[in-house]
Amino acid sequence: MIIPVTITAKNEARAIGRMLDSLRTAIAYAHAHEPRLRLDPLVVLDDCADATGVIAEGRGFTCVTSSGGKVEAQRRGLRDGPFAVFADADIVIGPTVLAELASVMLAKPEVRVAFPMKHPLPPRRRTPLARALHVYNQREPATPRWFSGKLFAIRDWSIPRGVIADDIYLSRVVMRDHGAGALHRTPSPIWFRAPETIAGMYAYYSRLRSTAEQLDATLPGVRFGGEPPGILRTPLIVRGALLLCRARYALERPAPDAWPVVAESKCL
Repeated sequence: MIIPVTITAKNEARAIGRMLDSLRTAIAYAHAHEPRLRLDPLVVLDDCADATGVIAEGRGFTCVTSSGGKVEAQRRGLRDGPFAVFADADIVIGPTVLAELASVMLAKPEVRVAFPMKHPLPPRRRTPLARALHVYNQREPATPRWFSGKLFAIRDWSIPRGVIADDIYLSRVVMRDHGAGALHRTPSPIWFRAPETIAGMYAYYSRLRSTAEQLDATLPGVRFGGEPPGILRTPLIVRGALLLCRARYALERPAPDAWPVVAESKCL
């Protein structure tokens, strides 16, 4: 049973080597524990202008090119299989993650999307905000109502052209069509680089809000979001930074009939 694994990468030369090393370990573990599986990785280079492709090919991974953003790169990586796995190029994958995702998808046909826990990597900055954000980003809702696009397994991936945030759109569609039971979070983690500055927070926040508002107009009835951490358990400095992000977004928010295309931002 061949399971396509698509890794989308845009100028990720600094991160993709570590990611692919962890992916190779996770694939070997999955093959050893589920002999029916054959995970087939493919790196899709999204308008890359650095050495991402050289690094991936040097590690023995097949690469193809794409243009037009992350979702178009995912579309380029689509192949036949009972389900597909999509991954960003700037994460680190736990060794048992792929085996757990495949086990859920094979055993539970009612699950449409399986995704792992995610933990932030230790902050590179030593500022109070970076440390507080590291704590803040370790929290996840008890009952997920959306999933992270950093790594997920999905049945029947389909996104219309023009949508840029795969996880936001797909979370809404899955919730609308199949209910909360169609999302399943597995216990082993991936690690990601969380924002560590106000600028990084705002890049993430504005993309999230703008995309969610666009989808509010096209997919009413299913609200995007999970259970936010209790405000009293959120570090005070993070609360202040979020207020600044909200205030700036209120000033810069486009009119509903003039939403711009919001670029993906991985360098936070």
